[in-house]
Amino acid sequence: MSQDIINKAKNIFIVNIREPEENTFEFIMVIGKVLPAGKFGKNNGSELAQIIYDERCEQYKIYFDTYVAYSVVNESYENIKGKFEGEKIRIYSESNFLKYVESDTLATEEYPKKFKHYCFISLNHIINVASEEKPKITKIANYS
Repeated sequence: MSQDIINKAKNIFIVNIREPEENTFEFIMVIGKVLPAGKFGKNNGSELAQIIYDERCEQYKIYFDTYVAYSVVNESYENIKGKFEGEKIRIYSESNFLKYVESDTLATEEYPKKFKHYCFISLNHIINVASEEKPKITKIANYS
């Protein structure tokens, strides 16, 4: 259910990217809000709106108990290619990130076991995670 809400949201931010314990990985996905047009200025005569997030926005913790590899990419440089399902949270069956992990690590379908490429799309970051376990997605009260 949380995954569906995130996939349908338009303005997602990723914050607090970290490894809370050795070889675990987590971050927060925040659904931003749009301030009224005109508050941010004008561009070619059109009023601009600003997209922000704060403690009142809906927030979800994404947590991986384990992972093979992950990458954090500035969204301006994203170039993921492959077959996937989902929108803001994508699960790739084929991708250039999976090919990278398979060629640059010792990970295989036998060890640790079959893993998938989970991709998280936001306005500021793209996070790629190769993991044999699904992420735990939990709605939280606020980010800190």
